[in-house]
Amino acid sequence: MTLRNNPIESKEEAAEWFALLAVEKRFALDLEADGFFSYEDKICLAQFATLDECALVDPLADRECLAPLGPLLADGAIEKIFHGGDYDIRLLKKGYGFAVENLFDTMIASQLLGREPTKSTSAPTGQNAPLKPRCSTTPPPTYCTW
Repeated sequence: MTLRNNPIESKEEAAEWFALLAVEKRFALDLEADGFFSYEDKICLAQFATLDECALVDPLADRECLAPLGPLLADGAIEKIFHGGDYDIRLLKKGYGFAVENLFDTMIASQLLGREPTKSTSAPTGQNAPLKPRCSTTPPPTYCTW
């Protein structure tokens, strides 16, 4: 898996990246926001991954960087993978009016496998939590290296 050298900071660069995502069967998406430190929540960074490539999109450099993402999120033929995506989906809806079709949330899947947080464990619903007890393995660090 390769990480693009520089964050995507313009609508034109983003359009090229999202055109690549449009031919994928699935991609992962994670957002970072500043809701705790500002009056109104806003997306500060969008992280994307396919099986082959990762990219960072910086909507603080150009808010319109994420504009081409809307049709991809609405495309039911492409699976979107989130981890704890409820807040991310609310941010996309509120900030851009985007709706998400065909999503898979790894945290919900982990909870369905019985890996719900308890008072004695802080986060057993992390991305790698279900793999160790069920598969006796954890993924190599190359898959989660943000």
